[in-house]
Amino acid sequence: MVDTSGGATLEAAVVDMPAPRTSEHPVRAANGFVMLGVATALTLGGIALLVVGIAMLASGAG
Repeated sequence: MVDTSGGATLEAAVVDMPAPRTSEHPVRAANGFVMLGVATALTLGGIALLVVGIAMLASGAG
């Protein structure tokens, strides 16, 4: 294998930089039962809208 680095080593290319400042932020997660309640309410609301729409079409109001 041929060395094509020109004699430069990795240590010569290292730039002295300060360490990055990082901070951790906790994720605000919703409770699973709350999400289940929201999903159930949205599903029941959608079913109710379908029933009302079908009833209106059947009665000729639509």
